[in-house]
Amino acid sequence: MSLPYKYNVQEPVVEVFSAASKRHREKLIIIFRSIADNPFLLGEYRQKDATGRDCEVKRFGIWSVTFHSDHSVSRVDIVDVEMLQ
Repeated sequence: MSLPYKYNVQEPVVEVFSAASKRHREKLIIIFRSIADNPFLLGEYRQKDATGRDCEVKRFGIWSVTFHSDHSVSRVDIVDVEMLQ
């Protein structure tokens, strides 16, 4: 049996999260957990991060979330979030 994936948020995500309303923070946590629960999730498109790693970019309602999975350590790194409205 494999271990469940954890999620890790990077600094730009923390900044958006801390400025968001309570309702939006709760929704973001649900989104982050859903990505960790499905670490093979594909985005609408891919983009490279600063290190050249492929990241998935997926829309969840009003949020665009950029992430990549590190399967060797069962972790999903949430690289960026953006409110689209």
